[in-house]
Amino acid sequence: SSGINAEYGQEHKITPGQYEEAVSMMRSYVTIPQQRLQHLARQYISHARMQIMEENIHLNRPVDGDIDDVLNRLDELYVLRKSRYGVDMDQLAAEREDLAYLLTKQLDRLEHQSGIFLIKPYIAYKSNSTQAVHVQKKPIL
Repeated sequence: SSGINAEYGQEHKITPGQYEEAVSMMRSYVTIPQQRLQHLARQYISHARMQIMEENIHLNRPVDGDIDDVLNRLDELYVLRKSRYGVDMDQLAAEREDLAYLLTKQLDRLEHQSGIFLIKPYIAYKSNSTQAVHVQKKPIL
């Protein structure tokens, strides 16, 4: 009986390299929501600052006509930043989906190799980037 257990243990052992690779993938996978939250916070701060600037401009509106140009440039900057943040969020969501897939495959291999049941990541949604939907904003007439 001890011969069978020794043989089973040797064939189904996970190497330190395999363990480290799986742990590294898990760390990467769980840090992405933190990165997404940081992006959201930066976007909110940027939005709040932009609103404060616009309010200050409206309250202290000078007589010259250049102020409308400044407000238009602020709006363009806001749209550009919002677009950039959206792209970043989509990239993080796609990266997390990719990591979930790779991590699941790695954990499947380790599970089959070791005989140990491993809980795998689950993503219940698809990011906008994988749907390839682009909405074009039309001017109001």
